[in-house]
Amino acid sequence: MSKQIAVFNANAAQAAPVATIAAAQGLKVRAIVRDAEKANAQNKKENLTYKTADLLEKSQIADALNGVDAAFFHMPVPTDPTHPAIWLSNFIEAAHETNLPLLVFSTSGPAGSDFPSTPMIDGTSAVAAAFANSGLNVITLQPAIYLENLFVPPFVPRLHSEGILDYPPVPKHFKVPFVSHIDQAKIAVAATQRPDLAGKYFKIASKDPIDGDALAEVVAKWIGRPVKFDPLSPDQFGTHIGQLFGNAEVGTGLAGLYKSLLSADKSAIHIDTSELEKIFGVELSTVEDHIASWPRL
Repeated sequence: MSKQIAVFNANAAQAAPVATIAAAQGLKVRAIVRDAEKANAQNKKENLTYKTADLLEKSQIADALNGVDAAFFHMPVPTDPTHPAIWLSNFIEAAHETNLPLLVFSTSGPAGSDFPSTPMIDGTSAVAAAFANSGLNVITLQPAIYLENLFVPPFVPRLHSEGILDYPPVPKHFKVPFVSHIDQAKIAVAATQRPDLAGKYFKIASKDPIDGDALAEVVAKWIGRPVKFDPLSPDQFGTHIGQLFGNAEVGTGLAGLYKSLLSADKSAIHIDTSELEKIFGVELSTVEDHIASWPRL
């Protein structure tokens, strides 16, 4: 009998590839969303069924987890600052009530004591610690910076109109460890089949960190026009995002994240992708290969 996994936030950018890859590998996927009826009507796929659950409702989480062999979870972006604590508490309690065998949790970005303290780092680290100390069997994945941020217009406002890449907010020769949602999904799906790795914490990335000038060359091939890397500083980037979304706290948080990344010890941002491939039995791709596979916008 095929194993069944629950994938939460399954219509979101991070989790959707997890659901798709797991289903393609023959796993039975219970894709958890806010509107299952709509998702099932729009996305009919073999081995994949959508189910409704609201993270504010513990009983719905328990229903979503009931009978599965593993679950993949990451914290959604909140619209209400009180929600994350409720989501976290509800999920942990529901997982215990249903005797969830294995949880694969993504921190969605850098976290932990390897990075200098910032509000965003500290908040993410606290969630990871809560899961690690919850008594559940948890495999924690700590992704590097998401490569798909290049799809987010506010992050690259001048790219398509002017050929200026001012993201990520790092010096030109700083090699950034990126991870694609696809590579994260490959590792996450493999992790759901590895209960022997419960209790372990893995930093994950796609192959070959890349500096700004090299990234600009690769992006130029993607968008079909010359591109120059002219980065903002972390503070400039944070101010831009804060003003755009009308939320200075979000901007300050992102500025602090990149400052922490830049000031961390080199060992904090070094990720041995060959070891990841060996442990999880997957083949990861380079940043260049991922971007080369993207459709032109």
